[in-house]
Amino acid sequence: MDREAFAVLSLNRGAWLAGSASSLSTVTSAVFAALTIGVIALLIARRRWLDAAVIIVGYLFVDLADNAAKAAAQRPRPSRELIHATGFSFPSSHAALSVGIIAIAVAIARLTQQRSRRVGVLAVGCAAVAVIGAALVSVRVHYFSDVVAGWGLGAAVFAVCGLGALAINATLRERSRRARH
Repeated sequence: MDREAFAVLSLNRGAWLAGSASSLSTVTSAVFAALTIGVIALLIARRRWLDAAVIIVGYLFVDLADNAAKAAAQRPRPSRELIHATGFSFPSSHAALSVGIIAIAVAIARLTQQRSRRVGVLAVGCAAVAVIGAALVSVRVHYFSDVVAGWGLGAAVFAVCGLGALAINATLRERSRRARH
């Protein structure tokens, strides 16, 4: 699977994207950080505390889980990478953290009542995560299996955080209901 992904997605050293991948990574990281902070601020302003907490706690736990998994697996990076990357390859930290884009998309989608906007926001979030994964493989800093494992790790962590928020919300609603009666 990894070889086939490299065959389909790999860039040549002379390709524009390969040459600008490092710069693009820096710019997109800054834009993404600003977007994340902006969304968290919006959620807090709208008193969507649990949605904001899911994003913040999710990112913290994804980072912790990813570091633990990398230390346990100690998989070397692919050879012939087009940009310099350090550390171990498995699972992909960028892929794991990119799942937070979907968590952000879910939080934004929950702010609107229009189904078409919800679907559109979620589709853009999923497409962004797919593009990030493809880019990581195309510049050969990760194997496809690293990316898939990163997505799985990120999805598991954000799902647990989301389920925790739902449980907290249900408990708070039940307490509120009991207090009124």
